[in-house]
Amino acid sequence: MTSGQRKAHKLIWMFLVIAIPVFVIFALKSIKEPFITDSDLSSREEITGKLILDDAQFQIQLLDKSNIQIILKRPLKSASSSVYGISSNNESEIFLGVLDKKGIYQFQINPNCKSIKIQDDIKHINLFNIEL
Repeated sequence: MTSGQRKAHKLIWMFLVIAIPVFVIFALKSIKEPFITDSDLSSREEITGKLILDDAQFQIQLLDKSNIQIILKRPLKSASSSVYGISSNNESEIFLGVLDKKGIYQFQINPNCKSIKIQDDIKHINLFNIEL
């Protein structure tokens, strides 16, 4: 390297040392949704309903005949997971919504819905079948 290249190299690195942390701070400030931590999930308001499943990954409650609440305690391993409601004749699947990160999800279901299915949409495999 010549002396001119060394000076330019030094100036570029000095600029990057200052610019990168500034851009990281701006990127963190631009996030619109709040971060959900485990303490946020535990301090949520209690909604009473019929508890269907409570394990390390899910808590599923049937709030009334037409609403279901899924609390995702840990992210699922699949990148794209969809929730389907299955009617009593097992023929019709009704798309309810998508689960992506941990948090609280509420879906409206058909009153004659007998079970829900959580499916990986990329691999087309069933992750969970839960009877209501």
